Amino acid sequence: MDRMIRVRGNGLLALALIATLALVGCGDPEEEARLAKEAAEAEAWSIVDTAKSALDTLRQEQSDLQARISEAAAEGSEVTQEELAGLKTQAEELAAKIITGRDELTTLAINFINEAGVNEGEKVPERVQSAIRLKTDGDMSIASEYIDQAGDYSRALEIYNSALTNDPDNQMLQEAIASAEELRWMNEERFALAKKGMTEDEVTAVLGPVNQRRIQDYPKKMISAWYYPKGPDQGAAGVFFQQKGEGAYKVYKVDFNAAPPPKDK
Repeated sequence: MDRMIRVRGNGLLALALIATLALVGCGDPEEEARLAKEAAEAEAWSIVDTAKSALDTLRQEQSDLQARISEAAAEGSEVTQEELAGLKTQAEELAAKIITGRDELTTLAINFINEAGVNEGEKVPERVQSAIRLKTDGDMSIASEYIDQAGDYSRALEIYNSALTNDPDNQMLQEAIASAEELRWMNEERFALAKKGMTEDEVTAVLGPVNQRRIQDYPKKMISAWYYPKGPDQGAAGVFFQQKGEGAYKVYKVDFNAAPPPKDK
């Protein structure tokens, strides 16, 4: 028995097909069914395409707003701190709308793929391939959030590799996987970029986001320790920050061998 290409979701094309069948007149049953399916697919794809256009518009707004924020934060800018704070609030609200739009588009793409009824091994129609690519884009966006916000490369790689099963020829996805595999483990060359006096943002820029589960804070001493694993059961490199007064936390020590490998039981 042929297996169909399926991803998680619920029916969209089926609903459009039912509505279209109701409008088809009497005639050759096979021809009517074919025309109804084509019309239903076109209607379902129109919904997907509209959602994509709306998301593209939001992302362009985000890009424009980030440019305004960068200009406003630059030295010599006449924008007040209050105005800058307002722009940042707009950016946060826009980011939330983009996440919602991305999730809605991914769901629509999943529905379209499932209802298309393509068997594994068959040639994938152009619209279905486009829907698969849209789903991959959504998955990649979610995976990048796990990296950027939590330093969770393991979870990101799970998402990437799951997407790869339905979109194996996606070069951007392959590159994202290769990058995550490389960055999930710390090496001496990259670790050497962390220097004393750096802020947390500066360390993140050169070493990558630290996994939130690998941060140890000592509030009374105003010290924070970030641990970057060097590999499975290979210990971790450590970056140690300290806050003086009301200033920012800055690096006071770096140690590539901060945490030794676990002892054999």
